[in-house]
Amino acid sequence: MRQKIFTPKYSEFLEANVASNLAKYNDAGFDWETESNGEVRELDFEQPDLSEMMNYADTNRATDDFHAAKILYEAYKDQLSPLQAAQGHFWQYLSHVVLKDYMRKRWPKISQSDCPASYIQEHWFYGQGRIRNWLEGLFWSVKCTVIENEDQTLDYKYTEFIFSIQKLRDRGIAAATYVISNPPIVQGMLDFYMDELKKKGMYDNALICFVADHGDMLGDHHLWRKTYAYEGSAAIPFIIKLPENMKSSLKPGEKIEAPVELRDLLPTFLALNGCRIPEEIDGLSLLPLLEKGKAPWREYIDIEHSTAYWADNYWCALTDGKIKYIWFFRTGEEQLFDLSKDPYELHDLSKAKASGKTLEKMRKAMAGHLQERGEEWVKDGKLVIRNKNLLYSPNYPTNKK
Repeated sequence: MRQKIFTPKYSEFLEANVASNLAKYNDAGFDWETESNGEVRELDFEQPDLSEMMNYADTNRATDDFHAAKILYEAYKDQLSPLQAAQGHFWQYLSHVVLKDYMRKRWPKISQSDCPASYIQEHWFYGQGRIRNWLEGLFWSVKCTVIENEDQTLDYKYTEFIFSIQKLRDRGIAAATYVISNPPIVQGMLDFYMDELKKKGMYDNALICFVADHGDMLGDHHLWRKTYAYEGSAAIPFIIKLPENMKSSLKPGEKIEAPVELRDLLPTFLALNGCRIPEEIDGLSLLPLLEKGKAPWREYIDIEHSTAYWADNYWCALTDGKIKYIWFFRTGEEQLFDLSKDPYELHDLSKAKASGKTLEKMRKAMAGHLQERGEEWVKDGKLVIRNKNLLYSPNYPTNKK
């Protein structure tokens, strides 16, 4: 029998009508595929046998969830494309039809007459901070942690470690938050990878970079998530362990003051391997800094985000790690922070007379940074307030004047 999925239309209908369908979820014999009235499609592979997952459904032990996830992952790892695996309507068909009995046994409150709609929403659909569906969470928790060896066998040691952390095994954003707030978990993850490198004899000559794509406000400034210019969102760890055969005047643990960013990683990797760095790359090789601690370098890094969460949250910022200037495109508001004295950005200095020269310097630097975009951004050397959001491709501007 071919693998089937719900149509996106029916999947969205289900998610929007959890409360009105509550009695149907309570009914163990309800047939959701018939209820869909033909809103089902076939994929180009056979439906795998997932019946063994029932052996791990009547407990909330992390080890049982790991075994269930392993069965699910191995059944679909060679069948699902990354796009299919990210589509909610695929997982909705599994949870409502193929694995309905597993879901009902794993989350038994569904059979109770007082089961709230939020319980269904949390596990069958999108819960707060979670991946879209419990089954999707199981699959991706394995996919993102399993190690494929050179002989194509799968090593699940790290996956088992992740599943042993109860709060991590099915969560998305919440997982990241939990990790951030639990240094022992981060240490455990690092120890795992360092041990693997040492076992393979690769540790001593490895360049290891510990970075992140962004932070999370976690309540700072009464804000959550990312998309902000403040340190909680924009600042990331940037820790590098050098290969033993690389000469450096720096001492272990020494801090480099130059402003660096993720765009510097690729040119660093290229330079370390003796490859040419294309002129089109924005980042800079870190090797000169890593070898001597100082080198000709950029004065600031630029940070920018398009509108998110509300209309006025549309900004660009410059920082050298000591001073940060934020320009809000929609309102013309400016903010200025002295990070060396005020690392939590509690005191906006943009209105302080004593900071007038610094503000003017940073304002001019921002105008210089945005100048190439044209008069919609900078006119007569002054920053221009924008009335609309505008996204540019990496190829902008095409006019090089």
